Parts: sequence; structure tokens; C-alpha cells
Amino acid sequence: MAWGVGSCSFLNDAVWPTISGSQPPERPQTTQTAAAADDPAPQIVPLFNAKGFNEALKGPIGIVRSVAAKEPDYQTRFNTTQQQLADQAQRLQQAEANQAGTGFDRWATAQIELTRLNDERVNLAILADDIAADSAAIATAVAQLTALGQVDDIAGEEAERLTNAGREANKVLVRLGTLHQKVQTEQDRWVAFADAQTSRIGVRQAGAILEPGEMTAPSTSAPKPDVSASLPASGDRFKGRKPLMSVNFSDPDIAYKDRLRALMRQVQVQYPDVALEIEVTGVDKEEVDSVAALLADIGIDATAYRTMLAPDAAPTLRFFPR
Repeated sequence: MAWGVGSCSFLNDAVWPTISGSQPPERPQTTQTAAAADDPAPQIVPLFNAKGFNEALKGPIGIVRSVAAKEPDYQTRFNTTQQQLADQAQRLQQAEANQAGTGFDRWATAQIELTRLNDERVNLAILADDIAADSAAIATAVAQLTALGQVDDIAGEEAERLTNAGREANKVLVRLGTLHQKVQTEQDRWVAFADAQTSRIGVRQAGAILEPGEMTAPSTSAPKPDVSASLPASGDRFKGRKPLMSVNFSDPDIAYKDRLRALMRQVQVQYPDVALEIEVTGVDKEEVDSVAALLADIGIDATAYRTMLAPDAAPTLRFFPR
């Protein structure tokens, strides 16, 4: 839906009823008589209700102003995310080129960066949804202004206000549409980049690296009860992700904490603010609490999520970076 711009007002060339939807009353007919000069002047019924027009105009103008006020924040959010994505791209490429350290080091670096990269893509998706919602609100305002424009007796001053409001609404709508397209383009670009990095750094090495990193202790002891339901359910949170470390609790006394502490100390050198998400499958809550305490002692925040234990599956802890 387009407004007239430039030298042409969008109020021109319209056939409008009155704002009330009814036709104005006809003027009374008078008969010329000798006493006509003594009769009061006929009352002129105004065709335009300025008060009703101004009240109706407040709604769409309020929508336009509210959305326009958000535009600087939208642009800031986009610029910030764009810069963070660019920084991550550089770090990932440097990690791939760096031949120092073990294969596990490079794989762990990739997993952390790709997790953060996905977070930024989520931020872009949220921004795109916000812009789309406000674009729809502006489109509604444009429709309301158009409906107001179907009154052919609008006084000159009010007609000008309506024209200007329509133009401003369209300007905001165009700017939001442009930013929305930028967000979508940026997100598509980073989805492709993340897929490429997963293939080059992560998935390619995971088969060789994850196996040695998995600790198991075969045992005939019965699995311990599932973890307390007080932990939030994981849902699809860990779907498609690869852990930095997995611990198979066939033996509840498996010695893994020294290795976990050493691994996280190593990761902290490059990522001082690293945090963990722990997938808990059939492991006693007391064990989970002790792991959280160990991580807290070395300055790592950890959040545990419970996952249902599949039939015949061993109790397991898996550690994911975030």
C-alpha cells in the first residue's frame, strides 16, 4: 500500500464520505419576500468534524512514533551482533590455521566458538522477529491513515497533518524493511559459515578426538536412581552438539574429576569466561552437586539439565561449553 509523495498529496483524487458516514443535511430553502431581509441568516452546517478526525488520528500516529523510537536500538543491536560475528569468524579461522597444541585443543576451541556463534545467530533471529512485528504494526497504521483519508471535506490544516503522518509512516516502514532484509541476509551468511567451520574444524576431528576424551568404567553394579526432578528438563537443548567431555557412570566411583579439572583449566587459558552446561542422565544428584562444586571452585559457572535415561543405557554426565 503506497502513499502519494513528492508534489502529489495522497489526499488528492479521492471520493470521500463524511467522517460520520452520513451525508450532511441540506440547507433550508428560503422564499424571497419583502420580509426576507428581516429573517435570520441560514445556519451553515460544517461538513468536517475536526474533533473526531483528531481523535481518530491519535492511534496510528502513536504507533508510528512508538516504532520510530525503537529504530536506533534495532540498528545498535544489529551493528553489535554483526561485529561479534566478524570477530568470531577471525578467531575460528586463526584456530584452524594454528597447528600448536593437540587436536583436542583445536576441537574444543571450535566447539566453544561455534556455540557462541549460534548464540549470535539466535540474537539476529530475535531482532528479525522484533522488526517484523513492528513492520506489521506500521502497516496497520498506514491502513488506518488511509481509511481516514476517505473524507473529502477535510479542512486544509487537518488534511496536511494527515498527509505528513502518512509519509512518516511509510518512511518508518521502508527503513524497517531495509533493516529486516539486512538481518536476514546476515543470518543466512553466518549459517553457511558455521556449517563450513563445523565441517572443517569440528566434525572432521570429532571421530578421532571424542573417543579418547570419553571415560568409561565397565561395572556390573546397578545404575543409581535418576537425578532429582528439581533439575530442569533438557528438551532438545543438546541435540546436535558435541561435549567437551563425557563420563560413563557404569561404576559410580569412576575417577574423572582430576581430568575434568585439568581440562577446564586448559580451556580457561583461552576462554576465561567459559561456562558449562551439564547433561545429566541417570546420575545421582549428590554426584552432580559435587561436580558443580568442583567447577565453582575453579571459577566456572555450570548449569545442569536432566535427560531421561533410555532403557539399558548407562548413567552419564556430558559437559558442553557455552
